[in-house]
Amino acid sequence: MGTGAIARAVVAVVQVAVAALGNPALSRWNALERHLRDVLCVRVHPPQEDAALLAAGRRALGV
Repeated sequence: MGTGAIARAVVAVVQVAVAALGNPALSRWNALERHLRDVLCVRVHPPQEDAALLAAGRRALGV
């Protein structure tokens, strides 16, 4: 699964949680509001897929 697919999945999960809670999820006191803002930023600032795969490979090999 590429980083783009992961980003889309994370955004979708948080959006479903916000939709389930409704308007209270968009209040500053609710942690979901912060999570929604954070995951929406991934659309604008995703890591490059090759860089993410390289980092994952290095970690897996202990390099």
